[in-house]
Amino acid sequence: MPISINPQMMREIIMDHYNNPLHKSTPSDKENYLSIRMDSDSCIDDITIYLKIENDIVVKTYFDGNNLFDILFNTIIEHCSFPTF
Repeated sequence: MPISINPQMMREIIMDHYNNPLHKSTPSDKENYLSIRMDSDSCIDDITIYLKIENDIVVKTYFDGNNLFDILFNTIIEHCSFPTF
C-alpha cells in the first residue's frame, strides 16, 4: 500500500536530508572503492559515488558533492541489507 505524504511533510524530509545527509563522505581508502563522478550543466548536481565491492556484493557506499541526490541515495541505502563483518 503506497504511503501518502503531504507537500509540507515532503519539504521537511527534503530539508532534513539536505541539512543532515547520511553516508556523505569520502572514504579514507579510496583505492579500495570503485567511483564515478556525475555532474550536470543544467542543475547543481555534482556528485561522486564510491562503492566497495567484495565477492560481487556492494558492502559499503559513500557519496560526496553538491546535490539533492542524497534523498534518493539514502532511500536506497535504508532499504538494502549489507553483510556485517
